[in-house]
Amino acid sequence: MTHTEVTQLMAENMRIMGRLANRLQPLFEGSKQSRQQMTVLVRLYLSGKIKLKDFSAREVISTANLCSVFRKLEQDKLVVRSTDPDDHRDTWYEVTKSGKVLAEKMIDGDTQAKNQITNYYSNYIIFTFNCQRKKREQIKK
Repeated sequence: MTHTEVTQLMAENMRIMGRLANRLQPLFEGSKQSRQQMTVLVRLYLSGKIKLKDFSAREVISTANLCSVFRKLEQDKLVVRSTDPDDHRDTWYEVTKSGKVLAEKMIDGDTQAKNQITNYYSNYIIFTFNCQRKKREQIKK
């Protein structure tokens, strides 16, 4: 692949990621949560009840940042916080029923958007391949 072809492919990938972000944007409209809060909510939903420090380590997010995100999610009744009865320093978080509904909506929307982008990208690759094949055939003539 030439430098120009790599650059064109990278530019197309950036356009595709932009389309994916645009398709996901309607899921955030009307929501009081930021993208970071929604990401944390979905990851918590997928992991189940977990200690703050374990979630922080797994997601590579500082506990200070997570505390502020969880505080907002807790105010909106999307997560519930509890302390460990054996060690009051440990804090557990889990998704509430309304948080579960919202997380599932995000996962479904994300899956649909990714499928649409994948279909588009597959068609783009086929189109590009056919164009390159036609160029090679013309060169051979």
